[in-house]
Amino acid sequence: MNTIEIDYCIIGGSPVGLTLALLLSKQGGKVAVLERNKDFNNKNGGVILQPKTLELFDQLGVLGELEKVSEKILSVGEYIYQETLFEKDYNSYPDLKYPFALSISNANLQEIILSLVKVEKNITLYPNTSIQDLIEDSSEKYEVITKTDEESNLFKPQLIFACDGKFSETREKANIHAEIEEFKQVSVIMKVERPKGWSSKLKLYHGKNSLFIIPLKDNFIYLIYLKNKDELTNLKGSPINTLLNELIGIEPELKETLSSIKDWNSVLSIPFFSVKSDKWSNKNVLLVGDSAHAVHVYGGQGMNMAFLDSVIIANLCGKVQETKEYHLIGNDYEKVRKPHITEFQVKQQLYLENNMNNNAKKSLYADSFEAIVMGQKLENVAVINK
Repeated sequence: MNTIEIDYCIIGGSPVGLTLALLLSKQGGKVAVLERNKDFNNKNGGVILQPKTLELFDQLGVLGELEKVSEKILSVGEYIYQETLFEKDYNSYPDLKYPFALSISNANLQEIILSLVKVEKNITLYPNTSIQDLIEDSSEKYEVITKTDEESNLFKPQLIFACDGKFSETREKANIHAEIEEFKQVSVIMKVERPKGWSSKLKLYHGKNSLFIIPLKDNFIYLIYLKNKDELTNLKGSPINTLLNELIGIEPELKETLSSIKDWNSVLSIPFFSVKSDKWSNKNVLLVGDSAHAVHVYGGQGMNMAFLDSVIIANLCGKVQETKEYHLIGNDYEKVRKPHITEFQVKQQLYLENNMNNNAKKSLYADSFEAIVMGQKLENVAVINK
C-alpha cells in the first residue's frame, strides 16, 4: 500500500468538489481529489447559478466561458392559477455585480471547472478510486484507505472533505448521523422547445401540483413538474396525453411545444431527498454541500449553497495555514453556515407542505428571494490569492 501525505483530501469530483480543490490550491495547499467513477465527466442534469456564485467564477476567470454555454435568466415569476404571487427582475438589486442567473448543464459546468483544475500543480486527480475505509491515526485524525483496479493507497491529510452527495459514504464512515427524508413528490422532467415569444424568466406555477419552467440554451426549456409518487405511478398506466393535458391546464402556452412529447420514454422522473446532518464535522472530516444539507429543487439553491460552503472553508483554511490549527475549522464552518441553511430548509419544507395541501398563497421566493440572489451575507469571502 502506498502512503500519500497531503494537506487536503476531497472525496467526490463533482463541480463542487473540484471548485473546493481550486480554492484550496490557490491558498497554497496540496490537494487530492478522489472520484469513484472512471473519469471526472459529469453529464447529468443542470443548475441555475445565482449572481453571487457568478462572482466566484468571475474571480476564477471563467465567467465569460460559462456565459457562452448557458442561458441568462433575467427575472423570476411565481403564480397560483391566474394570480401572480411574486415577480422580480434581478436588476432590481443595485448591489449585484451581475444582475442575472445562468442556466447551465452540469456537463458544461464540469468541463470548464475541470479545465482549471488540470493546470493547477497543487491538485492531483484520482479517478476510478473507491473509499475502502477511514481509519484513525495516533492523533485521532482520520486517514483514507482507497482502492483502484491497480493499487491501494493510504492518504494522510490534514482535512478530509465529503463532497460525495446526499448518500455520502464518507459521512457514514466518519460516524456522522444524518436524517435523510424522501419527499412525497417526485420531479417529472421534460426538455422541449421554447414557445414563441417566451421570455428569459424562471417561472414557477402552483395549483394541485407545482411546475417549474427553466429557460435553457439554444431555445429550449426544462419542465419540472412535481407530482405525488403514487399518482405518477398510476398515471403511467395512461396515455402520455393525460400528463400533457395537466401541464397545458397550468400553462396553455405549452400546448404546441408539448406536441413533441409522444410517449413516456421522453419523460424522466427523479425522487428528491433532504439531508439534515446532526453535525457537519467529526475530527478532521467536514461535510460539504449535499452530504451536510441537501435541499429540494424548489428555490434552486442546492449547488449554490455548496459553492458558498467551499468559499467559507477555503477562507478558514487560509487563516490557519501558519498556525496549523486545522482542528478549529469544522466548528467555525458549522457555526457560520448551519443556522442560515437550517432556516432555509425549514422555510422550504413549510412551503412545500402548503403547496401539497393546495394552500400556496405564500411564496418562498417572496420571502427568501433576496437571500437566494445575494447568498448569505458574509465578510471577506474572496479567496483567490494568486
